[in-house]
Amino acid sequence: MLSAYFVLGAEYSYGLTVSQLLDKSSRAVESVSYKGTFMYSRGNETKTMRVIHRTGLDGFKERIQSLDGDESEIVRSEKGVWCYFPNRKEGYFKFQDDGSFRMPNLNAASVDKLNRYYWFMKEGSERIANRMTHRLVIEPKDSFRYGMRLWIDEESGLLLRSDLLDKDMGIIDSYMFVEIAINRPILESELQPADLGKDYVWNFSTANSSPLQDTSASMLVGVVPDGFMKIKHVRGQFDDREKEQIVFSDELATVSLFMQKLMQDQDDGLFIGSSTLGSVNAYGRVINGYQITVVGEVPAQTVRTIGDSVTPN
Repeated sequence: MLSAYFVLGAEYSYGLTVSQLLDKSSRAVESVSYKGTFMYSRGNETKTMRVIHRTGLDGFKERIQSLDGDESEIVRSEKGVWCYFPNRKEGYFKFQDDGSFRMPNLNAASVDKLNRYYWFMKEGSERIANRMTHRLVIEPKDSFRYGMRLWIDEESGLLLRSDLLDKDMGIIDSYMFVEIAINRPILESELQPADLGKDYVWNFSTANSSPLQDTSASMLVGVVPDGFMKIKHVRGQFDDREKEQIVFSDELATVSLFMQKLMQDQDDGLFIGSSTLGSVNAYGRVINGYQITVVGEVPAQTVRTIGDSVTPN
């Protein structure tokens, strides 16, 4: 299969290597303002969204508005995420402190590391949203990760289309801009929701979990696929019960392990077995009075392998 593509590190007639293109795309997330419309597909469901994204000295601010289905808007910045649901007159606020909204920072150094687990290749050029893009493919070398196909704008470096791929390189889910304006002036009024939510019922999620200073955990995780490293470990209270989260990542794919202490004799509301929603797989089991849940945008084999390896500490 590799013979059909140019492989990581090769030079092209228009000058940039695969590593340099990914580095340019990563930097564009932090520096480029834009507004446009994109379509997001997961399974049999397709949604159309309008996004306005502004960057500046004070950081970024972004507004995402649904254009079909139930009305909803998301306004987010480095200070937090505000979700608006006009039909229900409800709102939700969450402190955003983990940078999870960002595209993985695939600079040359991280790509060199990931080259142990993925093939990085260039497939050519293609027009997306009336703009020319470089089309790249990222193919996993094992069955614990998904592949990706990326379309990177030649001029700005913005990611204009992204497909998540299964083991047969079929599309699991996808998002694609259908129109976009880049580095045009964006007014503050454009970043405000259509309904400010003054009469909403608001739910607030505060930072009630704190990073652990050591590596101790309520459970031992015996098996994590090669390349996945622990990047986050927090413990806190949720609904008056102890809850713990460990996040593993290979710098491209991410898996979260949740451990929640069950109430005495609790036998309802338990999650046991597997569940799939588009590209997201989850696996749950109960052990030693804890609900164990593993979830991530990875194949089902990955979450099951990690979940079945959890044992009491």
